[in-house]
Amino acid sequence: MSGLRSWDWRAVAKRIGTAIVIAWFLCSSLRLIFLGFTYLLPGGDAVLYAKAASAWLTGGDPWHQGVLWGSYNKIIYFGAPPTTLVAYIPFAFMPASVVAAFWMIADACSVVLIVRHLRYPLWWCFFPPAVEATMMGNPDPVMLALLLIGGGRLAAFAPLLKPYAVAALIAERRWRTIAVTATLGCAVAAFLPWGTFLKDATFIRDALVAQNYADISAFGRPYLLPFALFGLCMLGWRRAWWLATPVLWPASQYHYAVMAMPALSPLLGLGLALQFQGSAAMTVFLVGYLIWARKAAHFVVERMAARTAGSRSDVPHGPVLAPSTGSGNHGAGTMVSTTTGGQSDGLRRRVRGPVSMLRIGWRARIRT
Repeated sequence: MSGLRSWDWRAVAKRIGTAIVIAWFLCSSLRLIFLGFTYLLPGGDAVLYAKAASAWLTGGDPWHQGVLWGSYNKIIYFGAPPTTLVAYIPFAFMPASVVAAFWMIADACSVVLIVRHLRYPLWWCFFPPAVEATMMGNPDPVMLALLLIGGGRLAAFAPLLKPYAVAALIAERRWRTIAVTATLGCAVAAFLPWGTFLKDATFIRDALVAQNYADISAFGRPYLLPFALFGLCMLGWRRAWWLATPVLWPASQYHYAVMAMPALSPLLGLGLALQFQGSAAMTVFLVGYLIWARKAAHFVVERMAARTAGSRSDVPHGPVLAPSTGSGNHGAGTMVSTTTGGQSDGLRRRVRGPVSMLRIGWRARIRT
């Protein structure tokens, strides 16, 4: 029994929790890879974006361009804003297989660079939303790499790939970069088909809703939105903005969670690796609630400790001189403290022990 008490149960729980997260990442990633190569269209997003850029350059409507999504016999339509078309001009007239292979390799390399830059364990390379983005050739991993790698020198180009990259710039208060992005956007705006985009707005919205079989955000769910906002507020300014895309963006798709990788802990990563309606919003609320519960518990502990100390106010405070019982130094005494700090500290330790188990890993430092 004494051997069990000597165990560091918090360390044991942390290791078991980490093992569960790793196992879930690997199983989910293997499933996505199997489905991608068996039933879906590997690199399909890259092929679709290149096809939309080709239609724009030849005078067509980019948002009515679609690709057949593997063996599901479902057509997926282009739904990104006009600025995304600029990045795919070089691929507009390339063979689809070349475009798909290029962007899948670029995404895989970007994920590895992101994980190394964030100093995460290598098993984070199997973060399921990142694996899905890589399988589809989606530009999300490349966009995040632009925000992080090289001190963010290329961060101004990231919102041109995906507009929600601005949330990361707001998180880091990079106002100059936002100004540069706005300047770049204005410089190319005159050449982009904004009129066609606005004309097709209803069609684009309906297509995005139909194509997104698991909207992980709280957008459009009034019953879930207050809980998601509460969780974001408890997580603080920086982490909230990094998580805003998967939690609040309209029709947020599974791979949008790649955007939140710099702000993730194992618990948040496990929640964002789940894929069902509102999963990201529910995860953020759960973690926010745990943070609130821990703060509330510490407040109660401090009040109880203060009350315990106050109930013993009749005991003289401060050090007193007790007679010495040793030989030599006759007449000397020993300073003895009679304060109630020992009892208060003991109460804090007894209550904080179980309370500290609520941490569950959200305190990972944001690395950008």
